[in-house]
Amino acid sequence: MNLDANAVYEKSFTVGHEGYGCREVDLFLDAVIEDYETYDENIDRLEAALQRFKRKAVELEEQINNLSDINEEIKRSML
Repeated sequence: MNLDANAVYEKSFTVGHEGYGCREVDLFLDAVIEDYETYDENIDRLEAALQRFKRKAVELEEQINNLSDINEEIKRSML
């Protein structure tokens, strides 16, 4: 079962003769929803950071390649 904040929010419980207290369940689910929202925000933030790091890694690899080429040219010119 994959839950998200909305699925938890929309969950309903049947209340029997000795059932759970609705207020207590609601308070708990509110806390669960808040945790899911925080979790989702963290995932979004981390995914964005990962994409930035991947772009930066590509950029740095290009710089390394360019500097290696320059280094090789300098070596050849010194011979």
